[in-house]
Amino acid sequence: MIHRFVGDWANPTLGAELAREMYNAGADYIYGAAGKSHLGVFTAAEENDAWFALGTDVDQAGTVPESADVIVASGLKRVDLEVEVNIMSILDDTWAAGIYSYGMVSEFGVGTGIAVGAVNVNNYVTASVSTVPVPCEVVLKCVEAANGILDGSIVITGLVF
Repeated sequence: MIHRFVGDWANPTLGAELAREMYNAGADYIYGAAGKSHLGVFTAAEENDAWFALGTDVDQAGTVPESADVIVASGLKRVDLEVEVNIMSILDDTWAAGIYSYGMVSEFGVGTGIAVGAVNVNNYVTASVSTVPVPCEVVLKCVEAANGILDGSIVITGLVF
């Protein structure tokens, strides 16, 4: 795994520079999670037809449409569903103040997901507006992974670098 640390949430120029280093070191796809600095990954990916990027938080192929041709998929926070859960609990008078943890296997069943391919499958695998062709097999693997997380056969324990 190749990784770099930007150390700045608002520096897309540095994000692009570090992305170029990673692509030149052999990365084909880069997933950045660095606020506005992440936009630099898309800029760098545009420089070579063999380089691609992954978005974060929302379907970035939609929020950064000029890079929809290099953003293959985007990791989703699904804040929209979390807001809906809270609004519904307010409307049915069950909302209570507190600290809530959201995720696919939380008591709410909403949280992360991926925008990939052209078909909405469920709340966890949704269509992307990316113009990068994604084989059906890749989307099916995402569905299998989501189903595995939901049924407990895949357990997310954390990332180690």
